[in-house]
Amino acid sequence: MARYCFYCNAELKPGEACSCRTATQRARTTGAEQSEQSASGPTARKARARRRSRPLPTFDWRRVRVQAFAWLRNLSEFITRPMQAVRRHAQARPATAVTALFFAAVLTAVLLVAITLDSSLGSLLLYRSRKLAESLTLGTRLRMFLRFLAYPLLYFGIKWLLTFFLLRRQALRLPAAAAALTPGAVYLAMVMALGLCFVRSGGLQALCLFVAAFVICQIADYLAIGSLVSMPPDRLLRLTLLGILLLAIVLGAVLNILLPDLSDFRVTSNLA
Repeated sequence: MARYCFYCNAELKPGEACSCRTATQRARTTGAEQSEQSASGPTARKARARRRSRPLPTFDWRRVRVQAFAWLRNLSEFITRPMQAVRRHAQARPATAVTALFFAAVLTAVLLVAITLDSSLGSLLLYRSRKLAESLTLGTRLRMFLRFLAYPLLYFGIKWLLTFFLLRRQALRLPAAAAALTPGAVYLAMVMALGLCFVRSGGLQALCLFVAAFVICQIADYLAIGSLVSMPPDRLLRLTLLGILLLAIVLGAVLNILLPDLSDFRVTSNLA
């Protein structure tokens, strides 16, 4: 009866042992030795020398210009094709959403500082400390900016949690709730930047644009949330109005705690 190798299926004679496993092991050892020699040979040394001699990467200004133009093109869509821009940015990544919210908060704080310190309206609000307002240092402006920055951050934080709480039955998670606020934050930043152009003209135009920015922001939030959830328009509008009312109540209560002098209609200076 013929015998065959269990590993290579070669036919064996009576009493013969197959040497396939030994040959395979010998071939593997020889290949490993050749690989080690090639890795340490002159060819490998030349390759390593070429890698070391490569110049360091330089700053690619062309890539920066392309990204800047792409960013400006995306920003212009909020004016030329607002619905398309709102739907697309309502699905932004969490990092993009947080960046947009923070940038809008920074511009809001800058406009508040400009209205308070550089406009005639600000002089009226600081009528008890006009001399102090005229001699403000950079450190004082920075402290005022950080104080004003806390208010829009608080506003976005409360609105983020309210959006998640009101739409939790629609399977809207926290990252998606932050992304839904991205279009409104972009419109808010654009109007705040426009308001900075009217600070020197008395401050009333800047103040009106400040209020208009939040109105436009709420409209954009309504459209963005409507593009994310499948909900009847009546219910969506009802939840949006409820969210705005709750936002106003909660934000007013927090501001009463943070600004007790303003809630008591007393004007005092805390700039020193």
